[in-house]
Amino acid sequence: MRKELYITIAWMIVFTGSWTQSADAQQIQIVTDLGNVFVAEQASEEANNSGQGGGGVFGNSGTFRTLDLAGQVIHGQGMTGKANSLKSYTEVDPSSDFATIVLDDDKVTTVSIPEFTKEFKYKSGSLIDVTSQAQNILGYSASKVLSGKPSVSITSNGIVISGNGKILLKVNDNLQDQKVRLSGTVPPGGKLNVLEAEIDLTNVQYDNSRGFLLHHCRCNPTSTSLDVLVSADASSPDVTGVFEYDQSWSAIYYHGKCCKGKRVTSSHSTQTVASDLVTTKDSDSGYRVTGDNTNPKAATIKLPPGGKLFRVNYNKVSDYQHWVYDKNGGPVVMGVTTNFEKFYTIHDTRGTYITAELNGGTIKIKGETFDPNVDVMFEVSGLEPNMPYEVVKNDLVGTRGITSPSGKISLTADSVDLFDDISPGGILRIYPDSMVYRGSFSTIIFDTINDKTLHIDDGHDRAYTAFAYVRLPFSVDAQIDKVSVGKTAIPYLDGNYQAGDAIFIPILPNTDKITMNVNGISATIRLQDLPDVTGGKPIPPVTADNSDFNADGSLASISADAGSAAFAVATDQGRMYAMVTMSVSGNSAFSQDVSLHFTPNPPPPPPPRDPLSVYVDVYKNGELVKSEMVYYDDKPIFTPLNALNGMSIIQATDYHYSQRTVSAMTLVDVQPGDFVEFFVRTHIYAEGIPIPYSLVPQSSGGTYSIDKVVSAATATAKIHHGSILTAMA
Repeated sequence: MRKELYITIAWMIVFTGSWTQSADAQQIQIVTDLGNVFVAEQASEEANNSGQGGGGVFGNSGTFRTLDLAGQVIHGQGMTGKANSLKSYTEVDPSSDFATIVLDDDKVTTVSIPEFTKEFKYKSGSLIDVTSQAQNILGYSASKVLSGKPSVSITSNGIVISGNGKILLKVNDNLQDQKVRLSGTVPPGGKLNVLEAEIDLTNVQYDNSRGFLLHHCRCNPTSTSLDVLVSADASSPDVTGVFEYDQSWSAIYYHGKCCKGKRVTSSHSTQTVASDLVTTKDSDSGYRVTGDNTNPKAATIKLPPGGKLFRVNYNKVSDYQHWVYDKNGGPVVMGVTTNFEKFYTIHDTRGTYITAELNGGTIKIKGETFDPNVDVMFEVSGLEPNMPYEVVKNDLVGTRGITSPSGKISLTADSVDLFDDISPGGILRIYPDSMVYRGSFSTIIFDTINDKTLHIDDGHDRAYTAFAYVRLPFSVDAQIDKVSVGKTAIPYLDGNYQAGDAIFIPILPNTDKITMNVNGISATIRLQDLPDVTGGKPIPPVTADNSDFNADGSLASISADAGSAAFAVATDQGRMYAMVTMSVSGNSAFSQDVSLHFTPNPPPPPPPRDPLSVYVDVYKNGELVKSEMVYYDDKPIFTPLNALNGMSIIQATDYHYSQRTVSAMTLVDVQPGDFVEFFVRTHIYAEGIPIPYSLVPQSSGGTYSIDKVVSAATATAKIHHGSILTAMA
């Protein structure tokens, strides 16, 4: 116990610096902040090894090698999956039939996707469109010129609008409830809106400044207030009201010259008063027009020279009228000023309208039948079989996975969360050299040095990335066969080797020895007999990024892990420890846009709550012993955003954890020969923003009137530098 205490105190005092490696590669120097230098010897490749057999083929040497890998594990079923930051062990769903390791330094080919709902053939780094021509189904039954002299026509490629001015088109009613893909072009300075309305906009008045007339009333309300319910579509964000009435009055004033001291009454005069009304959304029926605006207004009186006003008598308020206008005519489901593509279901009861405004040039809009649940959104053939890929738009990954065994990607819209953004196309990233496994699961070994995979039937569903190897150099020519690590055969290492060659044997879960035949002689290497079974390891810079997007719902959370591994073999019974020191930082961000059918209440800023933490995952003989959190920080630099945008609640959070140093130690009980893996990781985690139901207006039935939720998230975890020391306590 005293020995453990001394070791702990000594390392907490000394081990607060950074690793440097000497030029001869035989020493690691730990330089503390106080200038102290601690030297850890690395065993030479000529160090003795206590394995039996081999007849000196390996030059009496074998050494551990530890890799530093960064990237992601993508796993799933069919052609799509999900990604996790690369660690030694990654748990996968039992239904998974593939996993791939995409390292940060793997080759990536980036290909432009011109637009979706197309079939492409991949050739020489480009996508060739091989789609059969789809027929346009979009038409209109009525039109109304709102300004200028625009012209409109229908072709096989859609509706074509040209000229100058603004025009309204009513989409054919027989397309109601039809799922379509809308696409087209808009020239510079042009604007195209697709909107929904409960009234026939082609039959209502249009005012260039206020928009479409929803409601007009000539009535005589009380003299002090107005409270009128206007039955109209309550989901439009840009509605204004105006009222007007006639007011008669007479003025009594002192005349300055001819009638000094006498009061003179003017003749009756009449003026028209106009002003804006207050309009608010009513969740049941439309708009409630309110105001205390019918009291008499100050009259405009012209007095003779020298005259002085005594009193004004307001005699009558009459001919009261009010109007309610909608700037757009109804809620706009798509507004664009450039080229576009959007998946859209034409409303089953409301009318759908198109407004086009342009100053020269041509606007084109095409509608094609498209069911996102069934129809192929994106298809590419001609790729390599079982090759990792990502579909990206605006730097957000919409989907990822591997190609089919025939070299194809075939996706429906529901499997790709990208289409809240209506700009056409995206990016296809393919990773031609990354390691891939397809087949049934248990434990799948990824041997990155030898570029091979192994299947171990051990009852787990996981991907294991080998970070630790035993390097065996050959001093003479030799024939090797029946190589096994523990009980797992590694046939791809069998072969003929020449003097000067070396083989790298991955250390697998639940392993204590390596066996093989060397020139026909059986050889066994116990891991605990190798040099450097414990010691120091520097941690290089590691960065892990993750992003996610959902065009039709809330994201629950996002996380990223940047890590490094150290391995040790117990030489005695007792306790093994790992001392960790590293400099870490991280960032995470969430955004959410909740579109409603009615005007929401102003949202509060989301509270800060997402932490940066550091974990040490300890595996003993392939089984997780503990995942110990050795550092926790829930006080980031926090930037919230809350806003109303029309009928949407917009909330966002941004967390920044600046660079800080972490020092910690973890212990584990061991028996001789136990293979212990310490995986140290910086973990950034962000929870999704809850939908603020308390702020959402309810309809008459008591249900929340949410139209759509769009959310996005990013996370970055970083290790700047550090070190791991393992030793027997």
